[in-house]
Amino acid sequence: RGTTVVLPPAQDPTQPRTFTYHPDPDGGPGQVIIWEDGDGPPRVATKLESKGEKRAKRRRMGRHRRWGMNLRVNGIILPRFDPDADSDAGMAGLGLSLRYRPTPMFAIDLSSDFVGGVDTNGNDRQEVPLAASAMLYANPRSLAQFYLFGGINWSLARVFSDDIEPNLAEGNADEYTYIGGHAGLGLEFRVSKLVGLNVDGLAMVRTRTDDDGDGRFPEFYNPRTKEASNTSAAGALRAGVTFWW
Repeated sequence: RGTTVVLPPAQDPTQPRTFTYHPDPDGGPGQVIIWEDGDGPPRVATKLESKGEKRAKRRRMGRHRRWGMNLRVNGIILPRFDPDADSDAGMAGLGLSLRYRPTPMFAIDLSSDFVGGVDTNGNDRQEVPLAASAMLYANPRSLAQFYLFGGINWSLARVFSDDIEPNLAEGNADEYTYIGGHAGLGLEFRVSKLVGLNVDGLAMVRTRTDDDGDGRFPEFYNPRTKEASNTSAAGALRAGVTFWW
């Protein structure tokens, strides 16, 4: 393989000079020693690395992994607007993300989750959120990498009640679709070049996109104050593992 050597200017351009090249047995940059006529000591010159040496340096530094698959568990934090809200309110589930990281500092995350539990109305709920997020890594070369993320989300939910409720379109059940936005922060600890463990938290705000029957079937309804709303907010805590390649 060839190596291009760049020599510094000669101390005396009229005098001949020679150089010797000592390669690095580990594949790194070699050393170039210049011998010039005269009594001065030999000089060490810089050089351009060969393609093989550049590949060896990249292997030592660790190749940037562009694709990742994240598997996680989710805990959903629901707001308590009413002190009489069901004390069992809470949701949890599993999630999956595909991440594309074109640069060490930036990634795009496409995710899908499945969560279930009891919502703030005391109804059983099953929900499938889909999301697209942009991720910004503050210190991508560290073992513990801090990141910020935000994006848009879409969700389909199904709720069930043991009793007939006037704000449920089917009496004891209803189906909702939403669109909204979210933002959060987290920490990924790289166990190895191919595996990272992460914990993060996010907040989201969203509104219904399905038909509520011209206001006859709002998602949230307070019979005492007659207040109704189809906008909701929630938080999530997540822990998972990412496999990079």
